[in-house]
Amino acid sequence: MTARDVNYLCWMILMPPDAIPAASTRAMAPRAGLLTSAVVTLTAILGLHLLVLPSAMGALASVTLFVLGVGFLWRQLPHHYPHPRFGLCNAVTLLRAGLGTTLLTPLLAPGWSDDVLNGWGVALVAATALSLDGVDGFLARRSGLSSQFGARFDMEVDAALALLLSLLALADGSVGPVVAVVGA
Repeated sequence: MTARDVNYLCWMILMPPDAIPAASTRAMAPRAGLLTSAVVTLTAILGLHLLVLPSAMGALASVTLFVLGVGFLWRQLPHHYPHPRFGLCNAVTLLRAGLGTTLLTPLLAPGWSDDVLNGWGVALVAATALSLDGVDGFLARRSGLSSQFGARFDMEVDAALALLLSLLALADGSVGPVVAVVGA
């Protein structure tokens, strides 16, 4: 028995019986964190589409893809996530995924990438998503929420970002079709 187990047992013993959350409540805590993080990220996606990447088609595609991804996470979380809370580490990864969905805008809106300011907006969003890559792992280790689920979630978001950035470079015409292999 580790010191952590002893501390947990002491905490459970000292708590009054009505203060100990039911098992069903403990199981819902990660989903509540996912839902909160999803609402914050959805707000960021919509804000980006209003201020930086204005496109109704892109906003619709971003929100749809993001909601589908959150739905998949919602379904998988109770089966594969071992911790009692979602954690800031997974919230950062979810934010990176949301930022990645906004990169669909130049691919779906014809003529959208002709404006130089739009190109800078894409560069800003991509740089932000890529710069947050190391933050989620650091937060997971620091808060004790490292897991196979979190590592896999991070890898999938990395792969999706690589694919979207490869497709953007391909659509721009500045590189050949070989760059799509990077994202595959």
